[in-house]
Amino acid sequence: MIAAAGLKMAKKVKKSPLNIIIFAATFAGMVLTGLFAVNFSSIFYILLGGAAGLFAYAATYARGRRKNKKERDGGEK
Repeated sequence: MIAAAGLKMAKKVKKSPLNIIIFAATFAGMVLTGLFAVNFSSIFYILLGGAAGLFAYAATYARGRRKNKKERDGGEK
């Protein structure tokens, strides 16, 4: 059920380089923890996911601000 929900979400997500990198890192992490039988607390996974989300938001926000600044600076010349 969780995999089906994940696949539905993946189909609707915008295909940007940042999203692809996050997906690949998450998938690799899941495979590696399963392969090496690493056992972490559920809270650790939640915190790790939250940190990844904050990083993705900050990167997108910074990129948007940089793009807006370039448009403003370029339009004044």
